[in-house]
Amino acid sequence: MKIRHLFFFFLWVYGGYAQDSLSRRWEVGAVVSTSGRGAQVVYHISPRWNIQTTFQTLRHNQTYTIPLPGSTSLQAEPQILTRFWTIQMGIAPFANRPNFRVLAGVSGALRQQYQARFSTETGVALGGATISAADFGIVEAGIRWNTWRPYLGVGWRKVLGKSRLSLRTDLGVYYLGSPQLSVAYEGFLETTNLSEDIRVVEQNMKNYSFYPHLGLSVTYGF
Repeated sequence: MKIRHLFFFFLWVYGGYAQDSLSRRWEVGAVVSTSGRGAQVVYHISPRWNIQTTFQTLRHNQTYTIPLPGSTSLQAEPQILTRFWTIQMGIAPFANRPNFRVLAGVSGALRQQYQARFSTETGVALGGATISAADFGIVEAGIRWNTWRPYLGVGWRKVLGKSRLSLRTDLGVYYLGSPQLSVAYEGFLETTNLSEDIRVVEQNMKNYSFYPHLGLSVTYGF
């Protein structure tokens, strides 16, 4: 999608909020975002204030083969499963533009699993040396962030014609906190100082504590 097309899309969303939002205080619908997919419920407190809550889940489990020098390869098996519940308060800062909202809230992780398993059937060639499959063993790595994550962003709403359907777009950022890494391994890595290096990596990742959020939802008002 070209930048100008994206600009006109947001302009279209920004310009079409219905003025009689209080005639339909509730909205329910489906959402797809960078945090997964799920369901959304919105309650309009007043023409300028609303509360919205969202439940989302994200799942990914697939094996990838990474080619390495010397006709060797590494198998990577990421296992990602997350479930989040988010509640946000929205306010329209401009009385004549109730379609535009500033959103603030918090997300709670009901389940967060970010893990990967690494193994090889051919051995791996690293730095001119080849490590056999038996010596490489199995490496399991995981990462975990805070359970509670503050959120700040903006949102737009577009009523689709005269129907009860609305299109919502949210753009914001979550603060995840400092990551916690875990690594379990056997084989040649047992002879290294990897456990000490993990602590260094955690320190270096403190600057990567923000997660961008882009969401699109379709809701039904009643």
